[in-house]
Amino acid sequence: MSYLTEKSGPNYLPDNFDIPDNYNILQISEIHAFEEFTEEQSQAYSREVADQVNNYVETYNIDEIHVMGDTGTFDDVYNFLDQLNPGTEVIIVAGDEDKKDANPPPGEKSDDFTGFYTQINSRQPFDVDIDYQIFDEGFEKQIAGNRVQASHHQRNSKREDTLNSPDTRPDSVLENLFSVEKYTNENTAECLIYSPETNNKAANTNADQGDPELLEDDVIESPPSLRGLDMVVYDHLHMPYPRTVGNTIVLGLGGRKNNHDPGSSKLPSESIHISSFEDGRVHHMHFDAGEDQIFEHQVFQQSDRDVEMFDVEIPEEINPDSGYLPVQERIRREKVPEKAHEIGDDLPEKWTPELEH
Repeated sequence: MSYLTEKSGPNYLPDNFDIPDNYNILQISEIHAFEEFTEEQSQAYSREVADQVNNYVETYNIDEIHVMGDTGTFDDVYNFLDQLNPGTEVIIVAGDEDKKDANPPPGEKSDDFTGFYTQINSRQPFDVDIDYQIFDEGFEKQIAGNRVQASHHQRNSKREDTLNSPDTRPDSVLENLFSVEKYTNENTAECLIYSPETNNKAANTNADQGDPELLEDDVIESPPSLRGLDMVVYDHLHMPYPRTVGNTIVLGLGGRKNNHDPGSSKLPSESIHISSFEDGRVHHMHFDAGEDQIFEHQVFQQSDRDVEMFDVEIPEEINPDSGYLPVQERIRREKVPEKAHEIGDDLPEKWTPELEH
């Protein structure tokens, strides 16, 4: 495969795909501007990250920017938004760090800083020249014909029971969000076979075991919380992990600052992601944000019945450490059950131009 440029970073443009012509979403999370030592450093860091995002927006013709939580204080979010170039819609999700309070009511424990979401009383609190929306915890929307849910936390037990003001959506939004474990993949999903006519559980068995009582058109359904979803996205864990579960694309995002518990030194310590949507196909590109260098690129081929993930080979001269890593090399092995380990046929095939047809 040849490339339009041999430079690393946001100039990665494989010529087999017209990425800038797709509907493109940049996903960034865990900016953690509150970890800088002074207000001046927090401001400089927030604006520096925004400048980096501007470069990706220009290179890939980004249509939306999703800031998926744990950004920082009111000033941190303002500085980030104020530095962005106008013209691209921004969605901001409030994570747990964004709801901290350094001056809580009497009797409650105080935090080291106050997150932006605790400081606002409307969903349009920032006087900036860009269009933005703010959501507590997560949201659902249609993107290029795909039903997509995005949440700060990956499972319900980590989320609060109610949405916090100024988010006025019903609490049922939380009830309807997906829920997965950090290691959930095809090996651990415990997919069930359902009858498409009744939607009742027909068997609790693996597809390859079969069941003589099942109809030929019975389909493999993903776990209940993923059913009917084309893609789910989460962060919070600082553990980048793209995969498929049933018919759903599942993207665990890395953090812009400090990815946790890597199982391999190859995994970037800082991440930015792009999801690129075209007809019947979704791309996931994961960049090492510290080096502005592509780390991995997957293609998800969609059909009426399933979705299949392929890994796009990145030339060594661009990044010799690039490519898909199995879950046990993304997350420390002791934190991943052996059943979830990906080996052999569990790993995605390499993308080839012949798969275009």
